[in-house]
Amino acid sequence: MVMDKLRKQTKLYLWIVVGAFIGWIFFQLGENIAMRRKLKPWQRGILAEVDGKQITYEMFRYKLQQAIQDSINALGHSITPEERSKIEESVFKNLITDTKLYDFYRKRKLFLDDKTALALIQNFPPRELLNSPDFQDENGKFDMNKYRQALSNPQNLPFFRNYELKLRNELPKFMMQADLLATLNFSPDELWNLYKRDKTRIKIKYLALNYASIPDSLIKYTDEDLKRYYEEHPDLFKRPPKASLELVFLEKMPSSEDTAEARLNAESILDELKLSDVEVNFDNLVRDYSEDLETKDNNGDLGWIDSTNKILRPLYDAAMRLKKGDVGGPVLTSMGWHIFKVVDKKKGKVHLKHILIKITTGPTTEAELREKADDLIDLAKKEGFKKAAEELGLEVKETGDFPLTSGFIPFVGPEKVLQDFVKKGQPGDVSPIVRKPDKYIVAAIKSKKPEEIPPFDEIKKEVTSKYLKAKKEEMAKSIMQKVYEDVKNGLEFEKIAEKYKDQFVKVDSTKYITRKMFIPGVGFNNEFFGAAFSLEKGEVSKPVATNRGIYIIKVLDKQLPTKEQFEKEKAQFVNNIRNTYTNYLYTAWTQELEKGNIKDYRSYLLY
Repeated sequence: MVMDKLRKQTKLYLWIVVGAFIGWIFFQLGENIAMRRKLKPWQRGILAEVDGKQITYEMFRYKLQQAIQDSINALGHSITPEERSKIEESVFKNLITDTKLYDFYRKRKLFLDDKTALALIQNFPPRELLNSPDFQDENGKFDMNKYRQALSNPQNLPFFRNYELKLRNELPKFMMQADLLATLNFSPDELWNLYKRDKTRIKIKYLALNYASIPDSLIKYTDEDLKRYYEEHPDLFKRPPKASLELVFLEKMPSSEDTAEARLNAESILDELKLSDVEVNFDNLVRDYSEDLETKDNNGDLGWIDSTNKILRPLYDAAMRLKKGDVGGPVLTSMGWHIFKVVDKKKGKVHLKHILIKITTGPTTEAELREKADDLIDLAKKEGFKKAAEELGLEVKETGDFPLTSGFIPFVGPEKVLQDFVKKGQPGDVSPIVRKPDKYIVAAIKSKKPEEIPPFDEIKKEVTSKYLKAKKEEMAKSIMQKVYEDVKNGLEFEKIAEKYKDQFVKVDSTKYITRKMFIPGVGFNNEFFGAAFSLEKGEVSKPVATNRGIYIIKVLDKQLPTKEQFEKEKAQFVNNIRNTYTNYLYTAWTQELEKGNIKDYRSYLLY
């Protein structure tokens, strides 16, 4: 039954809250015990501070587990370390935004009172229940009576409490968006003009001279010309500040002890099976213990496998030695340790169910890695990063120079803790431990370079490329000015293209287009589309310069929407326009909220 499943998920969240409470007690007791010294924020369980307001590690952990579970439910399988990392970043950003929003909501009194919250829960069922067969009548429609019966069942209280928390968190956002929506009042003329802009269609013909069609060989130049261009346009060649790092990655690989511990867990499950009715209890133990999320909800059913299955071949070999109904294991594959049951056998194939115990990096292994990372940091401060790494048997990777403005660190990616460290640090500085789901990272700044313009000889090829583009633009402008004179004199586009074909001028046309369409060779170009849609039928534009080339446009036909069309589509159009503007304003506003005084302590607490 769906409520049973939802209750189990909610139990997970409640255990997380219990764990968070125990963690809170630990931090509080730790603070009292250590009265003589002032603990750092992260030592008190503070993950971040936003304008002086604290985000606790416990709250982050609770939200993260919810988000991970939601992701697993949506995907139908476990998540990768990379996916987990993205979820962590998203949860953290949302907590930053929510913390800032709280003050705003409090000032605007955008909160749900208990009476309103209860009315919403009673009359607006959670989305996950709306399509559940357990809550449908004989006609397949949602049955509110069944929903209210579930609502009155005390066993379901944790689930609906969780739903209430979601409502209290999300409704103020909707109320804020409603406030923004209320400010978007368009006059009838404004709506009509927006509709016309959106629905107007034109058919055009145009003359084009793309810069790329002009051969480099037509541009004559000397080294002196290049040097002069380089000196007259310094901003074109300016380089942002750069840094280079030395990096050590300590991968979180399970140790032999972790493998042995996982095997012991698998053996204990096998012992439990042997002491019970295998036929009855195997499926129950799958649900209780298996870490294979793809098969867990299907009683661990792997289906039929044969000797060609490379991943499960050890499982196949072990199963082929048993008979139907037997259980076996533990068997090790790249997935982990398996306890399995032979459901059926036929020539060369076996039908299996299994319980998977994954081999993960244990707390002792991670503690040893952290200790090694700490040793590296301490030793590097005395002997230098490379020498320290060599003494500890660790490989050093060098990033080479990378721009500090890119937000991306080679071998690492967009890692904020390291970015802040590099921006503030000096050559020789060693970073704190950067904690990732699958590794620890320690970095040292090898070099830093300020903003600079490289010497001409180093970037001569780049100077040449930009010089050629500039000269092609000048050439194209000159040619298209002559073309425009012929257009004004009434010469047809096709004859003009023939006249100037040796100067790379071409003629092209379109079917009916709107402002949102892509034109091959032109792209989505504001200058081109702006000029084209400003013309009336039969009118011709002046030369229009874009980043691709220069164009002269003639409108062959122009179709405006009618008032009748507008009135017919008005309600939907207005709704779309208001939602678009509201989402834009709300997104821009929340992005502004993310700025400010944010102290991020994640590197000290996570992983």
